[in-house]
Amino acid sequence: MCAVLCTVLTFLLGSALISVLETQTPLGTNTQAQLSLRASQQSKSELIQNFDALVDRYAADGAQLLKVVADPEDFWHGKSIYVFGANSLSSDGETIDWFDPDKHGKKYPARALGDSSLDGQYALAGSQEFVRAFENLAREQGMDVKVTSVNPMRVVYGAVTSSGSLMSLICLAVLFCTAIMGWLSVRSRTQNILLLNGYSPRRLQLRDAQDLLLLSLPPAAVTALCMGCVEGFVYGVAHLPQLLGVTALIFAVFTVFMLVALLLINLMTWPSINAVGRREPAYRRFTVPSAIAKYAVVVLVACTIPGLVSSA
Repeated sequence: MCAVLCTVLTFLLGSALISVLETQTPLGTNTQAQLSLRASQQSKSELIQNFDALVDRYAADGAQLLKVVADPEDFWHGKSIYVFGANSLSSDGETIDWFDPDKHGKKYPARALGDSSLDGQYALAGSQEFVRAFENLAREQGMDVKVTSVNPMRVVYGAVTSSGSLMSLICLAVLFCTAIMGWLSVRSRTQNILLLNGYSPRRLQLRDAQDLLLLSLPPAAVTALCMGCVEGFVYGVAHLPQLLGVTALIFAVFTVFMLVALLLINLMTWPSINAVGRREPAYRRFTVPSAIAKYAVVVLVACTIPGLVSSA
């Protein structure tokens, strides 16, 4: 059951990651910028011309400057991109293939912004020199500017917090630890017998890890196949390789987490020869780890309450 839930969640989290990454840094960009024109004395057309000239100057370095604008008639699903520079002239009205099937929009040159404000979020790509030149130009024209490089941890944090996956991840982590403790308690009699028959602790721990993988990987593989078919139907076959790649990376992280949790819980609950000789019940060894899990749940829930309240 843990393997099935983990596989489903990794596909959902993979979709959320790609969606957040696509919104923050579309079309291969890797840097975000937040602009405010409150103190600028330049006209809108002059600002656009200056940004166009800057992008053209660094075009050889692959410079890109984009602005994502929501469709005023379909705010939630309509997302169009306005491109700065001479290259934007060939993208007037080109349809964008967004990852989210509910999202639609087109690419336009920046001169077609119309009544849309230049305030807000921009996406950049290119050399560090181009990013610094953009930042300097914005400040010279009286703008407030904040430039942020988009790294994997920032994307993961944004996806988890914005998509509501944080509580699911917490529940999954607690479920993992609880399931591993239950599984080890079921195997405790076998551990005692093998330990008394000369098995080394390292050999027993390796056997536990192998058995857990053999137990969890088949249902995970079947679930991944089913989820791949579902996600391919929902998001389109063209996006399936990207989704499978991101999901495989997340699933690998979860697998490592599972094995580390197994090792730690195994070490915490490892039987002693004296305890086996006294025939102590196995559940006594799990009293401390289960208490830690309970306190962890209380602390994690308490930490998420302020975020949930502020979101509400």
